[in-house]
Order: sequence, then C-alpha cells, then structure tokens
Amino acid sequence: MMTTHSPFIVRGAPADTNVVWLAEGQKKTDDRSIVELALGWGAFGKKVIVVSEDAKNDHLKKLIGQWPEIERAVTVLPGRGYKHLLTKDEAVELRASLGNKFKVLVHRDRDSLSDEEVVALKDDYSSDGIRLWVTDQSDLEAEFCDPNFLSSLTGETLNVCEAWVAEVLAQNQATITEQFVSQRAAHNGELHKAGGGPTNDDVWTSFQTRSLKGAKGKTVFKQLKNKVPDRKFSDASVLGHIGFPERAASLKANLQDLLA
Repeated sequence: MMTTHSPFIVRGAPADTNVVWLAEGQKKTDDRSIVELALGWGAFGKKVIVVSEDAKNDHLKKLIGQWPEIERAVTVLPGRGYKHLLTKDEAVELRASLGNKFKVLVHRDRDSLSDEEVVALKDDYSSDGIRLWVTDQSDLEAEFCDPNFLSSLTGETLNVCEAWVAEVLAQNQATITEQFVSQRAAHNGELHKAGGGPTNDDVWTSFQTRSLKGAKGKTVFKQLKNKVPDRKFSDASVLGHIGFPERAASLKANLQDLLA
C-alpha cells in the first residue's frame, strides 16, 4: 500500500493495482482512469478547473490568490488564445471524463466586446457546473492598471495614480484606437457574420465610463512601466504586491457560485 500525488507513479503502476482517490477522509472514486486524469490535469484535491484563455497565467493566479480559501480549491490550466478557447461542449466533455467531480470555469478576455455580446457569450456556456467568466475590463492586466491598485503598490496618492493612467491614455491614443478597431472587426467576424452588430462608435462611447476608456490593459500595463518612477511598477512588483484593494469581484463571484 502506498500514497502518492504523482501522476507518473499512478500511470506506471501494474494493471491490476487498486487505485483509490481519498480526500477529506472520504473515498471520491476507485475509477483509475479518473484518478489518472485528475492528477494529469493538476486537479487532484481541487474542486474547480479554471481553463484560461492565456498561455501565461501569472496575473490570473495573482487575482485568485486574493482569496486563499478559494485558491485552495482551484487549479488553473493555460490556453492558446480566444480563437482556441475551450467550448461549452469541450467543457462538458472534460467534466464527464473526470467523472463530473469538478466544476469548470472558462476565462475569456473581454477585449472590445459590448455588454450585450458578453451576456450572449455567457448564456451560450450556461450548463451544470460550467461557467464562462469574461473580464470586467479589457483583460487581466487592466485590473493592475487601476489607480487604486497603483496607489497601494507605489504609496502615491490616488490623484497622482489617476494622472499616470490619464497620461498613458492620452499619449497612446492612436495605438489604442487602432487596437479597438481591429478587435471590433474580429468580434464582428465571430459574432455577427450576417451583420446586425453594434457600431464601433456606440461601443467606443459605452467604454468611456470605464477606467481605461476602451484601451487594452496589456498596452497600458506596458506603458506604466516607463511612466511610474523608480521602477515601482513592473511585472515583479505587481506579482509580489499584497494587501491591495480587492480586484476582479466578478471572478470571485463566479468561483464562489461554482464551489457552492
């Protein structure tokens, strides 16, 4: 008899080995194939699998790390961009292959999607134990470009941090506009092939009430590295910062819903 968390040991055990998954004093399953898949997906002992749009997930994990009790129940898997996003049918198949013992949250960046488009995409994913989470701002990086986070990170006043963001937006307006137009063309091709989508002007106007006013968080994040003095804003400082005001409340709500 032995215990292990290693997928290599389980997969390499003799064919007649009895494999049992125990968690919290209870037998979860004695189906060897489910145990092998769970270990291979890094989901052993977890309750929710978050399948990200992004290949790199440092920022997503940073956001989930705000809530230790949730973090302990979640594993994050990388993706290959929104064009290869896990579909609802694939999420259902993933759940079934793991004995329906895990919930699945699919992460997609909002980019330049309208509110109505986001609602429609979420509805398309609605199923037992499956959710689509679309970022509140353009992407994950936008959460760390918020003046409240910047103030917590740098120790500067909120007014100073708001000015940094405003300057970045003003100085990069041509790039921001070009990115928005390109993203809207991609969204229309994906969601409105027969026409009928909102106009770019309408979507752009609706974005002006947001903190980044339609800009991509990745673009602002990159520019803030040069704007914030003394290198106080960097990949390392952002990922290492703790004690900041809560970000991505909708991510927390989705994970809590699935865990409940």
